[in-house]
Amino acid sequence: MPSAVEELLRFEPASPLHVRRAVTDVEVEGCPVHAGELVMLAPIMADRDPAVWDRPDELDVTRTDAPRTQIFGGGPHMCLGAALARAELQEFLAALVARARRLVPHGTPRFQPFQTLRQMHDVDVDIIPAD
Repeated sequence: MPSAVEELLRFEPASPLHVRRAVTDVEVEGCPVHAGELVMLAPIMADRDPAVWDRPDELDVTRTDAPRTQIFGGGPHMCLGAALARAELQEFLAALVARARRLVPHGTPRFQPFQTLRQMHDVDVDIIPAD
């Protein structure tokens, strides 16, 4: 279940963009960033990097050799709720798998209009009960 959770977080992140303020002058890939400027980071792009991920644009909950997703940030900006989010998602998926043999989606999930956090509005799914 931990691998499936990492894959779901990688593929459909709740927070695809982070904003930071540069504290010193720095150059990133030839682009100067000056102290005080805002920088928008897109960890979703790191989690879709084909140099890191095999088939980066595919959802594959059976991935076992993938690195941990970058979606919760790192270092001093690591999300304080990352461990809780992972634990809750693992518990939810374990309960769902115990009750459903198969999920059959209908149509495309709808998301709330883009804000800082990506929120699914709804998705139609038939649940085939476990035997």
